Amino acid sequence: MAVKDMEIQNLKPPEKPMKLYDGGGLFLCLAPSGLKSWRYEYAFLRRRNILTFGTYPEVSQKEARERLVEAKRLLREGTAPRLRGKAALQLWVAVAFETFGTVALEWFVR
Repeated sequence: MAVKDMEIQNLKPPEKPMKLYDGGGLFLCLAPSGLKSWRYEYAFLRRRNILTFGTYPEVSQKEARERLVEAKRLLREGTAPRLRGKAALQLWVAVAFETFGTVALEWFVR
């Protein structure tokens, strides 16, 4: 059963962490501190994973559902959605380090 946006806005912080399911593996994780975050639970290579899409209201219900569709598309293609972001970060770090290394070497040679 899908959660309505008005229900989410009116939620009080629970005493213990709880999950409010939206469907398709998407749920809203509610913390006692009042934090509400969109998460997706999925299996990849026979292992359970949780992907966080962001906090509510910064990430709306509609946007969380759109990110869910994208994550499911990646899973169908055989790519772990969680690893995709890490791979992009590692590539960025490698390029940045390579650039720094090149500049440092040029400076050292002079």
